[in-house]
Amino acid sequence: MIELELDARGMGSLRFAISQSHILVDSLMMLRACAPAGTREWIQPLRYALTSRRLNVVRALFCGPADYIPDFTAPHPPTYERSFDECLHAIATASPEQVREEMGLVLDQTRESGREVPQPLLRALDGGEQAFAEAAAAELAQVWRISLADRWPGLRALSEADIAYRSQRITQIGMAATLTGLTRDVDYAAGRLRVAARADVRVREVGDLVLLPRVFGQRGGVDITHGPGDVRAAVWYRMRPVGTSRDARPSPACDLVGPTRAALLADLSVPRSTSELAHCHGLSPSTVSYHLAVLHRSGLVTKIRDARSVMYRQTHRATQLLGE
Repeated sequence: MIELELDARGMGSLRFAISQSHILVDSLMMLRACAPAGTREWIQPLRYALTSRRLNVVRALFCGPADYIPDFTAPHPPTYERSFDECLHAIATASPEQVREEMGLVLDQTRESGREVPQPLLRALDGGEQAFAEAAAAELAQVWRISLADRWPGLRALSEADIAYRSQRITQIGMAATLTGLTRDVDYAAGRLRVAARADVRVREVGDLVLLPRVFGQRGGVDITHGPGDVRAAVWYRMRPVGTSRDARPSPACDLVGPTRAALLADLSVPRSTSELAHCHGLSPSTVSYHLAVLHRSGLVTKIRDARSVMYRQTHRATQLLGE
């Protein structure tokens, strides 16, 4: 169990963020045993990236026997969102002390498992911590370009929609109840945020706490780093399943507008974009646009414009229809 003590300063620093490096690391963790069901379409391009390129560092870190993934591969997000190039720069410039300590844990776990440390990994480490961090960043950049770059808009939309939902819950039920309801692996009580883990760790006076929706993984997790004068923690939580909370029985909405539009409508309890819905439901953006236009003309969805795109959301009439 990892326990984070949150005083008034820690609670005041709590924020959500979208991190491309965290989502990339999250996807690579699917290469391990017991990957979640329905992830084949994501795993195949990841495996292709690792087999078609000489990505010895990434392969050793994510396909080896060590459970621990070095935190420097997913740097603490300083802002709500930054570019992937900025993430890569943070990885490549990780402090030698951090790289040395975290890779020491990887090597120890590998040896404790009875396995030999891969020679390519040892050779990469022989070049020094800075060169190793730069190599890790360069290899992660290749994996990103091959497997996730083209699909980032949909993944980003999913993350933003989940954050919007959690933010709405904070206004409805408060911060404490929202934290407890993030996932079954996370609990909050008496100023302490607890995340299920194999290790027993207690961290006092967290100065910067970030919540990150986890797109691929099934469990919660924590990254802890020591910044200048404070402790920073990033809590990964399982993203709210999209479209899985509906009753399996045909609904009045399904009878009225058809199963495809009913499924889209049910996922619009929070604002979502056309690209996000297309990604979630396996439809082309043009098909989703057509169905949304019909639902909009019927008074079942409303359009919300933001700085980047048009979002859609259920109207009160649609909510009543889905609740019947």
